[in-house]
Amino acid sequence: MRKKKHKQELIDTLDNLGLKAKHSVIYESGFFENVTVLEIDGKRLWFDSSYGGAYLCEVLHVGCLLGSKMNILVGSCGGLSPYGKAGDIIVPNSSYGNESTTRMYQPNNEEFLYFSNTELSESIRKIINPDFTVLSGKMMTCQAAMMESWDDILRWSEEGYAGVDMESSTLFSVSSYW
Repeated sequence: MRKKKHKQELIDTLDNLGLKAKHSVIYESGFFENVTVLEIDGKRLWFDSSYGGAYLCEVLHVGCLLGSKMNILVGSCGGLSPYGKAGDIIVPNSSYGNESTTRMYQPNNEEFLYFSNTELSESIRKIINPDFTVLSGKMMTCQAAMMESWDDILRWSEEGYAGVDMESSTLFSVSSYW
């Protein structure tokens, strides 16, 4: 139900922006049943609502094999920056992969730090409504939802992480691999 709601919200938002998107599903059932294909101005976009890196990894892997030119993650995270507040936007330049997916796609990355596409990140920053506060910096990816301790949160904040999420390092490492 949540995925259908997110899909409809996206389509409604695109319509409100005047972007009439043709949309279809790849498969009616099975693993990709929730992936919606949108076509806007001759460009094909995949949309899916993901929770955690394992499922996201599979969708990204297949999308990249089929020729994805860029991958964008839009979501929510826990804020860690002392300069941020609820509702701010974080456009990360990197993410620490505190999980396993990244180790398989970039096995020689001993620092477990995975980087965003600088050009794409800058393009995104430029189109964000100026009424929003935009923070930049590194993210912490931790998929053990609800297991972070207060000490973890304080340490990550002190180490300069802008936020903590469950997917950004997966997006960066899989996209970079392909």
